[in-house]
Amino acid sequence: METDERPLDEFREMWKTTISPALGDKLNNKVLTSSKSTFSSLNDVIREAVRIPQNRNITPEQVQLTCQFAFEQILGT
Repeated sequence: METDERPLDEFREMWKTTISPALGDKLNNKVLTSSKSTFSSLNDVIREAVRIPQNRNITPEQVQLTCQFAFEQILGT
């Protein structure tokens, strides 16, 4: 399965050049810490999110890993 990495590349570039500098060090670190703590393991937030799209068969593990990967790619962590 091929994936189109351009959107993640675009998000990463926007994060580096616009968003992160605008946030400043304190808020930037909070975003990094929050993304890591939210998506580093399976938790109730992810389990609840899986219930939202009722017409799709997706597991909490798939959501957790997808979000973890995307944030790592965007934030460069």
